Amino acid sequence: MKQTLLYTTILTAACHICAAQTPYKGVTQVIPGIIEVENYDEGGEGVAYHDSGEANEGEVYRPEEGVDIDGNDESAYVLGWTQEGEWVDYTIDVKEADAYVFSARVASGLDGSAFQLHLDGKAISSVINVPNT
Repeated sequence: MKQTLLYTTILTAACHICAAQTPYKGVTQVIPGIIEVENYDEGGEGVAYHDSGEANEGEVYRPEEGVDIDGNDESAYVLGWTQEGEWVDYTIDVKEADAYVFSARVASGLDGSAFQLHLDGKAISSVINVPNT
């Protein structure tokens, strides 16, 4: 059963405009499994993601898009420079109806950072606070 997973910062509703939103490189991410944050859907600003700036501040992965992605010391990609109201959208395929454990590797240089998970436009988590690291 294909569903949409939305990662968002601070209680934000997704904006879905009538445009083509497709899984990144045509590959639907599967649950159970690992959702790679940098592989949000294709479709552009306001469809597959919303970012407050036009430039990708990290300039490491998908540099033609506005989502800020950088690399870290472990050769992994990270979503950074996030602002309240920004979001990224994923097309997922949930293989089995079940309760799943979510974990995320997070860091922030600011106090008060947080994010929330949505599924099919509805919050499926409370606001998840991210400590100043």
